[in-house]
Amino acid sequence: MTDVQRFLARFADFGGSPDPVKYEDLFDPVDGTVLHPGMTAPLHRDQVRAYMTTYLAGVPEFRFEIVEWAE
Repeated sequence: MTDVQRFLARFADFGGSPDPVKYEDLFDPVDGTVLHPGMTAPLHRDQVRAYMTTYLAGVPEFRFEIVEWAE
């Protein structure tokens, strides 16, 4: 399994059963950041768990499925 395939498997697992810890684990521990539309500044990996906890509290039924991936 390639690194991309491993990432996609973890990302798909998060999409099917969202959890703040799974989300945090998607990011590089040193350089990982997230910047979604509407954010004014990127969040470092150490902030994404709290971000996703807040997000999922507001959208508890959030789920997604990867249909296709392009690099």
